Amino acid sequence: MQSEKSNIIHQLKKDILALQGLKSVCKNTTNIYLGPIANAFPNAFSTLIRSALTGEWAQARNLHYKLLELHQWLYIEGNPVGIKEALCHLGLADAEVRLPLAPMSDANKKKLHEAMGALAGMG
Repeated sequence: MQSEKSNIIHQLKKDILALQGLKSVCKNTTNIYLGPIANAFPNAFSTLIRSALTGEWAQARNLHYKLLELHQWLYIEGNPVGIKEALCHLGLADAEVRLPLAPMSDANKKKLHEAMGALAGMG
């Protein structure tokens, strides 16, 4: 899973640029996929990217780890179940998924919503 890469980077305690989807700025870097989070929290994600591109590493790293806390809940029951639930919770889409997938369990839904609440205002 993509968050495993981020956990490894965090454990290394080194300054590493880790972006995905921006090939022009990702040369010779570790790539970490945060695309679904960009859909649910576009302002926070664009601030993270802008901070990294302008060399504001502390802010970029801080935002990355805040978003990473949410990341695990987006994939806990498979893609796209989590992101659909997140977007539904934000009132942007419905959470319906096609078979063989099932809606997110109530227990994980609660944890996802709590993680999203911790990011309130970062939209």
